Amino acid sequence: MNVPKTAPGISELRSAKESAKVGLRDAHAFPKSVQAIALVAVCNPAKRDFLLEGMSAIGIAAVAVTTDEIPHLKNVVSISKANQNELYAFDFVVSDGEGEEVDLVKCMKAGVVPVVPEKNVFSGILKDFNPMKFEGNAFLFKDDNQFRMFAAVVSYLENVKFPEDRRILLKHVAETF
Repeated sequence: MNVPKTAPGISELRSAKESAKVGLRDAHAFPKSVQAIALVAVCNPAKRDFLLEGMSAIGIAAVAVTTDEIPHLKNVVSISKANQNELYAFDFVVSDGEGEEVDLVKCMKAGVVPVVPEKNVFSGILKDFNPMKFEGNAFLFKDDNQFRMFAAVVSYLENVKFPEDRRILLKHVAETF
């Protein structure tokens, strides 16, 4: 897999992401028809399982970072640690900000959109994406609540349906750090 060593331009980043996505799909037998591939780093098992079930139901492939057992769901797998080279394959990462399962800086450098609580260690840097103004670099949720987390995931999916929104969001994410 060709992973850029320096901060790539947006077209190079998109190319690297597509190449990595093919490798991850093959490794976990995800079909090409999945809408997106999520990295899920939610510490609370009940909240994590709720998100995984919802994502599976709406056609998202999900990779949960956990050593716990997860429910058997379509297009959902677990790993104990996120591989740096695989980060490019993910479209977005959902984190509750509780643990250190994923490095948000590395994720964003790989073009992975954060779906995180409003109050987090990067609160001064992360701004909720506003498609009307083409501003923002994340999808934020107010409470540590699985319903609000899932609503932020749905908001992400709705916004990236539009090519220009997707391009601008990826640009803002990649330029954050």
